[in-house]
Amino acid sequence: MRWVLLWIVLVLAAGVVLGLLGRSLWRKTKTLTAELSAASDRLAAVSATLAELAGPSPADRLDLTRDVTRDPAANEHPGTAPATRRQRTVHASPGR
Repeated sequence: MRWVLLWIVLVLAAGVVLGLLGRSLWRKTKTLTAELSAASDRLAAVSATLAELAGPSPADRLDLTRDVTRDPAANEHPGTAPATRRQRTVHASPGR
């Protein structure tokens, strides 16, 4: 009978310890998620400010309406002359 009581006390003590550890873990998880939420809000504010200061990106200025598959001249950058076949060959084989 003494061993049964000892096992009951040990199981109850283990349950109490696990309960305390679980509660501690739950509180730390809640604190961490609150901190991550605040950090996310701060990062969004800083990102918005940086985007406002930087202005439009080069990707925003690209003309994506050109059909580069049909017009080879559309592959060239605006304001530059189209490359000749010789120039394309030289650039295509850097080993020469």
